[in-house]
Amino acid sequence: MTFFNRIRPKQPLKELKWFDIGIVTAILFGQFIVRSTQLFLASFQPVAPTSSSNTASEGAAYSSNMTLQLILLALALLYLLLRRFDFKQLPIRFKWSTLIWVLLLFAAMGLFGM
Repeated sequence: MTFFNRIRPKQPLKELKWFDIGIVTAILFGQFIVRSTQLFLASFQPVAPTSSSNTASEGAAYSSNMTLQLILLALALLYLLLRRFDFKQLPIRFKWSTLIWVLLLFAAMGLFGM
């Protein structure tokens, strides 16, 4: 029995096991959990006054963050495909009105965030 046969079940998974949830969580949120913990622990250290930094180029608004999140999402989906998760059981149905609502909500959040 090869390694690939051990991690890929013969039947599609209807429910994820506890370790599947842990792995998907680590893929999607692991880097952010580690980074926020580092920042929290660093907040206890005394800080000398420094010049102001540009938070748009160093923070969450940095454009590569979107690319990173898309890559992490693709990795999580690949893992679930490898584990043969049954996506057909999810009650998600898209309609054309969904696209309009997404655009309206995105525009509203952009206006409120200004």
